[in-house]
Amino acid sequence: MKKSWSRIGVPALIFFLADQLLKVWAAGYLTVPIQITSWAGLVYRQNTGIAWSIAIPQPWLSIMNVLLLAVLPLYISRHIDLRRKEAQFFLSMVIGGALGNLFDRIARGFVIDYVAIGTWPVFNLADALLTIGIFLILVFYAKIKRT
Repeated sequence: MKKSWSRIGVPALIFFLADQLLKVWAAGYLTVPIQITSWAGLVYRQNTGIAWSIAIPQPWLSIMNVLLLAVLPLYISRHIDLRRKEAQFFLSMVIGGALGNLFDRIARGFVIDYVAIGTWPVFNLADALLTIGIFLILVFYAKIKRT
């Protein structure tokens, strides 16, 4: 089991560091939005809301959001077979993304977002990792669930 957690922790740490490096870059260099295509670009935003820039109507919901980010990977790990490499990778995506946004909330008081696609809310690598990781866990759940 220790081997499984090291196979989860190393990629999660890499995802976390990549997310933080991109956020530092966005904060320092995205003073003017960069339009990549007619429907996608890079823009610096400070997200004080929850996922996907949804406003937080009550301050206690921010605390709940942080707790959810901290507990979600633990909950997932109890329901999937951590001996499976794909389960390890999917969980590392969730943990790396959760740590990235959790760190921002605690250290900065907001999350740095920088990817703008169409009318979708501005997001970041951590948001993408969380969304894709959870999606893949759901799609492949029958294959990776704990027996």
